[in-house]
Amino acid sequence: MRRRVAALVSRRGALLAFVWACAEALSWPLMPELLLGVVCAAVPRSALRVSSAALAGSVAGGLLALHLAAAGADLPAPLTTDRMRSEARVTLERDGARTVHAQPWNGVPFKVYAAEAGRARTDAGAWLAHSTAARGVRTLGVGAAFGLLGFLLHRLRRLYGVYLVLLGGGFAVGLGLIVRGWA
Repeated sequence: MRRRVAALVSRRGALLAFVWACAEALSWPLMPELLLGVVCAAVPRSALRVSSAALAGSVAGGLLALHLAAAGADLPAPLTTDRMRSEARVTLERDGARTVHAQPWNGVPFKVYAAEAGRARTDAGAWLAHSTAARGVRTLGVGAAFGLLGFLLHRLRRLYGVYLVLLGGGFAVGLGLIVRGWA
């Protein structure tokens, strides 16, 4: 399994990370950090390249989501709640584009902030600057952490399948707790 992931990453890892992150910023319910956990642990030397592509996709998708929402588009946002949208709306009114710095840590998906920023007519330049900084800390940090984990566990690479099961299970439980907490 790890070899297959490594082969995919060597050919299309950056493109996959960009598209995944862009889709998540628009509607996709699975965070790009999940992909980084899969890829960077399998191929630690790809961590910076793939994380940077995920950051670029996230920022591009967030900017597109802002413009689409400002134009009246209402994209699907699975696994989000009215409380999440309300939180994003209230903090955007209070703090403007700076509020996106709280997003990586509070459980409200980036797509919710991006859509609410568009509805609030947030300045696109300010949104771009703040979302790049906020998403950069999280995305590059997570990619580096998973890359380091992959490097440290290199001798245990035959257990990569077990790692994927644990990662997927942990992600599912965490996502469920976040959505339930915001319900």
